[in-house]
Amino acid sequence: LQNPGMVYHPPALFIGYVGLAIPFAFAMASLLAGRRDDAWITAIRRWTIFSWFFLGAGILLGAQWAYVELGWGGYWSWDPVENASLMPWLTVTAFLHSVIIQKKKGMLKFWNLFLVIITYFLVIFGTFITRSGVISSVHAFGKSSLGTFFLVFMTLIATAGVAVVWRRRPLLLPETNLKSLSGKEGGFILNNFIMTLMMFTVLWGTVLPVVSEITTGTKVAVGAGFYNHIIGPLAIVLLILMGVCPHLDWGGTTVRNMLRRFILPGFAVLAGGGLAWGVGVRAPISILLIAFSAFVVASIIEESINSAISNGKNTGKPIARALRRVMAGGRRRYGGYLIHIGIVVIFLGLSGATLNRAAIATLYPGESMKVGQYTLRYEKMGWIPSRDRLAVKTRLKVYRKGKTLGYLTPERRFYGGREKQPTSEVAILGNWKEDLYVALTGYDRDERASFRVLVEPMVSWLWAGGYIIALGTMLVLFPGGIPTRVLRERKVAR
Repeated sequence: LQNPGMVYHPPALFIGYVGLAIPFAFAMASLLAGRRDDAWITAIRRWTIFSWFFLGAGILLGAQWAYVELGWGGYWSWDPVENASLMPWLTVTAFLHSVIIQKKKGMLKFWNLFLVIITYFLVIFGTFITRSGVISSVHAFGKSSLGTFFLVFMTLIATAGVAVVWRRRPLLLPETNLKSLSGKEGGFILNNFIMTLMMFTVLWGTVLPVVSEITTGTKVAVGAGFYNHIIGPLAIVLLILMGVCPHLDWGGTTVRNMLRRFILPGFAVLAGGGLAWGVGVRAPISILLIAFSAFVVASIIEESINSAISNGKNTGKPIARALRRVMAGGRRRYGGYLIHIGIVVIFLGLSGATLNRAAIATLYPGESMKVGQYTLRYEKMGWIPSRDRLAVKTRLKVYRKGKTLGYLTPERRFYGGREKQPTSEVAILGNWKEDLYVALTGYDRDERASFRVLVEPMVSWLWAGGYIIALGTMLVLFPGGIPTRVLRERKVAR
């Protein structure tokens, strides 16, 4: 808990959770007031994006904390409390896409309200999981009577939300009908279907132990394989949609236009898949992730170039100046594209997991072990006391192809009063390509030590994707720059 990640991770999640109460409150208030307009959507836009960002940032910060601190070499374990934060993030992401259709076409009003209600319900459900102790989790508190209060509150949210929507259903009739699934409307609807299916998959896997125990008397739980086999293919479909939707027209897209617009992205799929195979990727899911990540990036580039060419023809400006003009005039749109690129970078980071290499060895000082292209020579062990803990610290010298890369110093720490619960301080030597990850798993008084060593490709891409998403979010929130009033207040404060 002394890791800096614990300074950022819980507050970020909390801000995301709390902020998602705002869309729910505005939606219910608008319905109760009998309003037919979309003013509530305009009012909550920035709040929703703000909350979406912090919830996603909290998830990513938690993954990074787990990776550098817990010593098992992973960053996501499909733990119930982890799932509890992912579910509302999925539904609010779906809402941010489907609400575009409501603003543009006056459609999906009922569906958007469902997403707002289920998102807030899932926020409280996540708190219920954490505080009730009903579902076992390494992150959850012990059993508590607080669970009853959260259960009652969830029931009230669901009942009141459904009752208000049913009562005001005449206000939710669509202003236009869906003309074709080949348009942007169809793309957004499919996007929402996939994300909702992801959410229900995670929800079912999370509550299955409780449901099975109630219905059969036996607690049945699912492992990571259950989630990966369902979520993985759905993620591929989402990637495809991220590349397809920018090229679709409102109301429908002709086959001719589709074929013409997807020439470059089509080649990118082949190039990405070929590159993945060439560097040794053999897992089908990873090859597809890399191939369609290339598809998304190529699609965004082509759409941007086409917009610049069109603008250049209309204004007589060179393509480079036209591109700058288009991007400056559509910062919100290109901020969204930047967020998509950040998601792509995260997917690329995830694709590297199938190339992980691991080794476990017990060594005496002076002995070496090899993992992939790395050789690690165990040099020494030391006992380092401090005010609040005792650390067992080891040092390994790292070589790659005979060249010295540096030293790694994994530790085991014992804190006062918790001597039987040592913590692991891993050592990581990383770059954009891969991480060399070393954890001290055991030791003897004679300085014999056991190490778990992993070579994990592209992990740093996960964190890089988060930074890209943050930049894109700023452009979406403030397409015209930071408001003048805010800058003026900062100047006065100085």
